[in-house]
Amino acid sequence: MDRRPWVKTPLDTESNCIRVLHLQKGTGEIPLTCHLEVVSLDADPYYEVLSYVWGNMKDTRPIIVDGVSINTTINLFDFLHCLRLPNDDRCIWADAICIDQLNEGEKSYQIGLMTKIYRQAKEAHIWFGP
Repeated sequence: MDRRPWVKTPLDTESNCIRVLHLQKGTGEIPLTCHLEVVSLDADPYYEVLSYVWGNMKDTRPIIVDGVSINTTINLFDFLHCLRLPNDDRCIWADAICIDQLNEGEKSYQIGLMTKIYRQAKEAHIWFGP
């Protein structure tokens, strides 16, 4: 099965594992860079969830995930840019990046975990636009 280039391995659909995105610190026009990590919800990890409209899939901007340049919708790009901190990394869960959208089994399983994902988040951020 083809996967997104930043997804190194599929998630185990028998566990409570998710991917979280470590948004690296930065300011201004410095490119958005991130690192993905697999964590178990059973371990009560620290992460923040993002809620947003994906928007036009053809209107994209690049971010770097584990050294791979990927395109995200302008809505997610702007949201990440707004959330990025100048002096600290931020650990977040954003469905468009943290779920392998091309893996139907993983996507279905992760959608089933959404209530738990949102409930266990330490913070939730909602994006209506810039």
